[in-house]
Amino acid sequence: MSTLLGIYIVVGVLSAIAYGWLILFYLRGWRDLPKFNLAVGDRLPDTKVTIIVAARNEAGNIQACLDSLLAQAYPHEWLQIIIVDDHSTDSTADLIQATAGVEYVLSEGTGKKAALATGIARATGSLILTTDADCIVPPGWVAYMLAYYQQTDHQFIAAPALFRAGDSWLTRFQALDFTGMMMLTGAGLHRNFQRMANGANCAFTREAYEQVGGYTSSSQYASGDDMFLLHSIATAYPGRVGFLKQAAATVFTDPAPTLSAFYRQRLRWATKNAAFSDWRVNAALLPVGVLSVAIVAGVLLSPLSWHWLAMALGLLAGKSGFDFLLLRESTTFFGRRGWMRFFPLSALLHPLYIAVVGVASQFVKRYEWKGREVV
Repeated sequence: MSTLLGIYIVVGVLSAIAYGWLILFYLRGWRDLPKFNLAVGDRLPDTKVTIIVAARNEAGNIQACLDSLLAQAYPHEWLQIIIVDDHSTDSTADLIQATAGVEYVLSEGTGKKAALATGIARATGSLILTTDADCIVPPGWVAYMLAYYQQTDHQFIAAPALFRAGDSWLTRFQALDFTGMMMLTGAGLHRNFQRMANGANCAFTREAYEQVGGYTSSSQYASGDDMFLLHSIATAYPGRVGFLKQAAATVFTDPAPTLSAFYRQRLRWATKNAAFSDWRVNAALLPVGVLSVAIVAGVLLSPLSWHWLAMALGLLAGKSGFDFLLLRESTTFFGRRGWMRFFPLSALLHPLYIAVVGVASQFVKRYEWKGREVV
């Protein structure tokens, strides 16, 4: 047992050191990433913009999304809004068709990527913006995205997406966790280390989309339309992908309402990671995965000896300290500093969530999403 404990201590300490270094690396990257502001003249339209939204069984959310899209502070003659129905079985299609100012299209295939591809094929804009049917976009969303594109000529733009906090411990955990995720996304892109994006808030040029063949390289995966496309464009256009660091351009959505829905959502996200050939993705995920498993394992093995529990608590304290630095920075930027009161609960839940989903994603390859079994 002493040999096993010794190995556990070495692995735990090394993973904690690697995790701490990685968090500090991201913190420096985030601080180095300039905040983007609109300048005089940035709102002048000179580019046709097309917004694409894939929707499936979103009757409870789609109207609020449509209203926010139609409220954009951008001339509507320069804006095209396409909502692609992914064969909904509720009243989603009826609500879309009853809303003036948007174009309803029935997807030519099955799944989100097929729906997005159907919409892009009908786009008249040279810059494509995407969000999800359960999201609310701010009034200046299009203006910010277009101005950033005009100033940088980036071919793929990632931008912030956050969860609303809600009233339950689960929704608050997700809201706080995702502020940190947005910071990692921005810092990773800025430092060209880890390329992440969220399809709820991103943009890309139609030229780049067509150049890389759209979603064809990842059509076998149900999830990952955002990250697969980002990786393809980043490879074809080196140095021309970026993150729009501006809280006013943040898109908001509701978190998963139940524990089972949360588990299925994160499992869906996790199963796509193995498909990325970029070593930097795994390099960033490995320390937090190993550290989280070590913390959970130490707690589970604590009946054997108090040394296991002591080490697990030490690792948890170290991880929590670095997480606090990360989340304090991100919540301050997004004007959600009050969410830090959820941190103690988040610190306890995060390693358990990472360990469970990380291990499960290695074995579970099929799951249900919006009434469909997907892989």
